[in-house]
Amino acid sequence: FNDGPEHLREARARLEKLPTLLRMKKDLQAACCTLGGADDVSKVVAEAESLGLNDPAAWLLAGGPACWGAAAARLQEMQGTAARDKQARERFEAQAPALLESV
Repeated sequence: FNDGPEHLREARARLEKLPTLLRMKKDLQAACCTLGGADDVSKVVAEAESLGLNDPAAWLLAGGPACWGAAAARLQEMQGTAARDKQARERFEAQAPALLESV
């Protein structure tokens, strides 16, 4: 078993990653349930992406890829809602002067 030292190095490397992976999984789960804005969710998603956690193979924890996917989907949903809200606000602001004149 000459590959024992290599397996030990791999196991240590994985062990060193666990605290970060646990924190990111918790943060991604919280991002899915947040009442905060898209900026908060975006920060968590960006951090996870910078760590390469948008790749399912990078996760050493069960459920990690699902948390990533849910948080990324939540961010897209929040961004879509924000874009629709902005369009509605712009339409209202464009029509407001005419509405005020008709009163």
